[in-house]
Amino acid sequence: NTDNIIQSIHHGCQYSYDVNWADPDGDGVDFQESESIGWLNVNDYGVLSGTPAYSDIGTGSVLLTITDDRPNASLATEHIFAITVDQNYAPQFDNTASVDSTATVGSQYSFQFGINDANVDDFVFTVPTRPSWLGFNATNYTISGTPQPSDTTATHNVTVQAADCGEVTSFSFSIVVTN
Repeated sequence: NTDNIIQSIHHGCQYSYDVNWADPDGDGVDFQESESIGWLNVNDYGVLSGTPAYSDIGTGSVLLTITDDRPNASLATEHIFAITVDQNYAPQFDNTASVDSTATVGSQYSFQFGINDANVDDFVFTVPTRPSWLGFNATNYTISGTPQPSDTTATHNVTVQAADCGEVTSFSFSIVVTN
C-alpha cells in the first residue's frame, strides 16, 4: 500500500513507513528496492526507516518493485516516489525575558512559558533541573510551586526544555526565595 507513503520529513526526525503488500492471487512475492537516499533503510518486508541528518536536506528517489513468483507468467508492480528532507527548526521560548526570578515563602510561584515551533512540530516540555518545591505541567508549559522557609538558604537553578523530534531548546535561570 503506497497511498499514504510519507514523502517529506524534517532532518533529525525518525522516518518509518511499512509498505504492506499483498498479491490478490495469493502468490508469493519478491520485494526489491532501489534508492538514492543514504539515510533510508529498507528491509525485506517493506519497512522503510531511518533518520536523516542536516547534511541529508534535499530530495532523493525510491523505486519499489514487487514481483510475484509464478513461473513463466510473473507480474511486477513498480512504485517510484521522492522523499524530501527539509530543515528542522528547534522550538523557541518566546517570553523568557519576563520570567520571574523571585519567589516568596508560603506563596504560590507560577510561570507559564510561551513556546513556538517554526515547523509547527509537536514538542515535549520538560524541566530537567528544578528545586524539589517546583513542579511542572507538560501540557500547558507551566512551572509552579510554593517554597518553604528552608528554601531561603539557596539560589534555586531551573532549566526548562522544549524538544521536537530532532531539536532541543533549553533555557536556564535562577529563583531566589525571600520571606
